[in-house]
Amino acid sequence: MQNIITPISPPIDSYNDICVICYNKSVSPVTLNSCGLDNNNNIKPIKCAYSLKNPTCLTCTRKYIKSKYYNYKYNCLAGCCKIKNKGFLAYGELNRSPDDVAEPRMWKEMGSNGITKCYRCDEECNTVLDLGIHIKKKCKLTKIKCFVCSEYYNRSEEKEHQKNCYFYCRWCGPTKNITIYFDKNKKKKIRHNCLENNIKKSILNKHSNA
Repeated sequence: MQNIITPISPPIDSYNDICVICYNKSVSPVTLNSCGLDNNNNIKPIKCAYSLKNPTCLTCTRKYIKSKYYNYKYNCLAGCCKIKNKGFLAYGELNRSPDDVAEPRMWKEMGSNGITKCYRCDEECNTVLDLGIHIKKKCKLTKIKCFVCSEYYNRSEEKEHQKNCYFYCRWCGPTKNITIYFDKNKKKKIRHNCLENNIKKSILNKHSNA
């Protein structure tokens, strides 16, 4: 069982800038979130001490976490603590939302001291934080997972993909009055207010040619 630890910020001026997964200079470096205990012995996320000194590439970290998909908990990269399988909450700034970049505070403090050029489209972003924002929200070659068919496609292909892959209601048709949101557990959900049929919980169907 881990000791009670207070969450701390990554030591920007003293961390290893070589990713321990790919052994290249870290691109959009991130830290892992471990399972600790608060003063009432309740489980709470804390920063993995090893990853604070050895942050890894964003994409390398995601691949590592994906490889542990079927494990409820798994060891960190150094084996010093356990990581709970909670998707994007397993890495990056504590308690961030799904729409946030992974390490906004650390990347802002890094300024231009790190890789700032997009490895997908070669666009120069000038700062580490701007690169993170570019990859998450702007890069046309970033892979996006379709909420309907679960397939991945490039952001540049989104409009074309959505022509053949969408939710539809048996009463009012496809993609009308549909809202995708995150619940209190930060899981993606879908809500539909049916205008043609006055029912509180309408059933949506999926159409996909993907």
